[in-house]
Amino acid sequence: MSDLAAVQSPIPYRAEATISSGELTSTLVATILLLAAFLALALYAKKRGWLQKLTTLGSVGQTGKRGRFQVSAQRISRMTTVYRIEDGARAWLVVESTGQIAVSAIADTEVEEGTHGAP
Repeated sequence: MSDLAAVQSPIPYRAEATISSGELTSTLVATILLLAAFLALALYAKKRGWLQKLTTLGSVGQTGKRGRFQVSAQRISRMTTVYRIEDGARAWLVVESTGQIAVSAIADTEVEEGTHGAP
């Protein structure tokens, strides 16, 4: 049995062929051409207004009226910030701290009066 083990040689590792510079160059050129074609298509779609149509598809079910949010921030401590977010009709108070966040709606009367926490 020991003679059989001594005769067997270890299995050699398979040698992988290296990539030639010609293959690398052709792959790089093909990648650049594909990126250029994508960029040209994106610019053409922007010029024709197709991208604007795609963004309106996501707002199906909305009234079509786009409101602006007014955001004011106040840093309370080094790790805590308070944000007041308004959209004209509603307001929210967001408290952000390390590892946690709290959101609460502000009463409608405070939004209409525009008190922003003033007495």
